[in-house]
Amino acid sequence: MNPEKPVAIFHGYADFPHRTGKPDIGSRFQALAASELLRRGLISKAVFLAGEVEEGQPTVAEQMVKQIRRNLRNLDSSSVIIQPVAITTREEAQALRDISNQQGWDNLISIGKEFHVKRIKRAMRRKLKREIPVYSHEDVLRSKATMLDSEPMPQRYADIIKNWEASPEERSFRKREQLINSIDAIPFVGGFTLDLLQKILRNKTIENGVLKLLRK
Repeated sequence: MNPEKPVAIFHGYADFPHRTGKPDIGSRFQALAASELLRRGLISKAVFLAGEVEEGQPTVAEQMVKQIRRNLRNLDSSSVIIQPVAITTREEAQALRDISNQQGWDNLISIGKEFHVKRIKRAMRRKLKREIPVYSHEDVLRSKATMLDSEPMPQRYADIIKNWEASPEERSFRKREQLINSIDAIPFVGGFTLDLLQKILRNKTIENGVLKLLRK
């Protein structure tokens, strides 16, 4: 199967600073971008692979799709794939490789946060052994993604994103992503080191210490 319209994976983002068990606003922007791309028929399927933030809580993927169902009352259930098996970007890329091989999907794209795009591209190249287009939800919602060829997005989306970019939470995310990306970029060992680091950061005490450094 090689659909004319791409299958899109939407990356999930946990509420890193507060650990509420809910996706952060990045995941809500992701769900909004997915809703618009599905509504306009620009993608054939939306894939969500992000797992749980806290034990016993709904997974990030499930909560993202719940928002999409609120946005699209007539959503075709076959257009959304939920397999919440991944915690890290590398795990999402590997899971996408596995499911795309099983389903025979070849036309793939990836959607993530703007400051995450570089690392997503690297993860997809490593796991899929090829390049796939990667877009940011910021550009999708600003109508700047090259895949968008229909009517422009509402101006309010761009205004909301602009306000969010100035927030302390987004600034912390960008600092954290710069650190993670510098580790991930180390040839051969970067990805494995990052996986280990992210497991360590699941320890709340260590995580809080890192957050304090990032806020300085």
